[in-house]
Amino acid sequence: MNKIAITIDEHEHKIKILYTKKNVLDLVSYDIPQGSADLCNALRAGLSAFTDSHDILPASAVFVLPNNYAVCDYIEIPSFKGKKLNETLDLEIANRYKNSLSFKIAFVPINIQKVRYAYAAFLIRREHIETVNGAFKPYKFSSKQIGFSAATTAAAYLDLCDGKKQNVLFADIKPTSIDVVIIKDSMLTGFTSLPYGENIFGQTVAPSFLPSHKRACSDRKFDVADRIMRSLDELCHVANEKYNMDILSLKINVSDKYAEMLSLNDAERFCVKNDTIARHLELYGALTSKYITKDLLFDAQ
Repeated sequence: MNKIAITIDEHEHKIKILYTKKNVLDLVSYDIPQGSADLCNALRAGLSAFTDSHDILPASAVFVLPNNYAVCDYIEIPSFKGKKLNETLDLEIANRYKNSLSFKIAFVPINIQKVRYAYAAFLIRREHIETVNGAFKPYKFSSKQIGFSAATTAAAYLDLCDGKKQNVLFADIKPTSIDVVIIKDSMLTGFTSLPYGENIFGQTVAPSFLPSHKRACSDRKFDVADRIMRSLDELCHVANEKYNMDILSLKINVSDKYAEMLSLNDAERFCVKNDTIARHLELYGALTSKYITKDLLFDAQ
């Protein structure tokens, strides 16, 4: 079966499509036309350009929403079971989000104890799913699904690790952003995205931009790459406590050009030989969706 994974790169203003045809993997990208800035029109323009030049149908398709289209929340509730558990989760979400009915929601267990359960809740607006479905409609895809970047990046990481069970904070350093995913027991439990990436490597930052307890002396400048690693180390420590992980390792995906700028210390560089996969993990994970946590792919039928 042919497969395609599609995303909108909002930083580069492009539609990117990773696809497999007869087991051959390839990537194409298209500029988003002026006047097609909204999600539906941009996706339609990309699909039109792709299907005009690629004889790939029938195929299954996954659209990967950027992380800013998804919400991740942390929920603790009493240790109910069955119907009472589901009702309590729904009530907690309804209390936090007055418009909760406008979201599709998936719950992932993080920490199950005798008296308390902890869950990660992932929310995507139904209107985004309907928008993608509308853009997909003219094309005869055998199946149509929607995910978001953190879920598919986590799936790619697990696939490239042969699905081995592990706890990890994985930082995917891209040209203009850093996508951070937290994986516990091989399930996505949290994520964040930072609005900078390799584009700021090699720069320095004055101490005045750092918290007062981090300033060594008034005339010292800090290397940005070093500061990024310190921040990821701190985030790893916070996640370790919040999600009650025994060991949370820190792994970094970064291009060869900038790898030597990072003082990895206890972190480990995650090397992927195929550069197309390495720079587009969120698309690769959508193609190898068997490692995506249940319910984190939404049907767009």
